[in-house]
Amino acid sequence: MAVSQARPLSEMTIMARRGVYQTYPRENLTPETCTAEIIYPPTHDLLENTTPSIAKAFELNADTIEIDIHSTIDGKIVAFHDWTLECRTNGSGVTQEQKRSLMIFILSEGSFLL
Repeated sequence: MAVSQARPLSEMTIMARRGVYQTYPRENLTPETCTAEIIYPPTHDLLENTTPSIAKAFELNADTIEIDIHSTIDGKIVAFHDWTLECRTNGSGVTQEQKRSLMIFILSEGSFLL
């Protein structure tokens, strides 16, 4: 992973939201909107909140990365955007009510809609 050099405080800071992610229209979004269902045609194969997307953001000279995290029912932490699993996976239920081992299995099975 490439690490960018620190910029002087007087220069602009670049923050990458969720690493590198797919884009989608911003109009008429609600908390229930599943953005995975409305993305524009993908321009890359990176998925948000993943190690490859974070590494790519740093490679592109981001200073900081914002990611989405949830605690799981067994007290672990997972990087995942949505409150529930239905939007981006073939799993179901509230993210914070899952065990981390189940989250890792669901996500490793390639069940993202992207």
